Amino acid sequence: MAITAMCAASAAWFAMLAAAPAQPISVKVDFRSGGRCTVIAHDESPRSDRVADVPGPSVPFEYRCALFAQPRGRSIDLAVMLPSGEAPAGAEFPRLEWTERDGRWVGRAPLPSAPAFVRVPVKGSTAPRRAWLLDWAALAATTIAVAWTIRYSRA
Repeated sequence: MAITAMCAASAAWFAMLAAAPAQPISVKVDFRSGGRCTVIAHDESPRSDRVADVPGPSVPFEYRCALFAQPRGRSIDLAVMLPSGEAPAGAEFPRLEWTERDGRWVGRAPLPSAPAFVRVPVKGSTAPRRAWLLDWAALAATTIAVAWTIRYSRA
């Protein structure tokens, strides 16, 4: 009887461990002057570190980095670091919460899956204004479509 109860308890314990959600993978994108970036992905296993040095575009007002070593099917904790002296201008993808630490801006975001790339416009970029205009254009188009539907769908 005791052995059966012990087996049932251990089976329940293993089932609970198997059903536990996987911890998010830590992905760090470190931008350097000149547009290059380093991507480091790390999860709970000791041999999981993946480091990729990715060349970036030569766009003067934006940092962009492709995430070639994307962790598939897992949530991630994304951290993005800008070079010293650079500050984010807004309209980054994905949206990040920014803090300044030791003279460098660090953006963080928990995401349900890894994006294909990270893009951060810096001061002097037209991206925030362009994003604002696109948002308003989408809202205007939606309003026109709804008004058109209401006006001409009456029978």
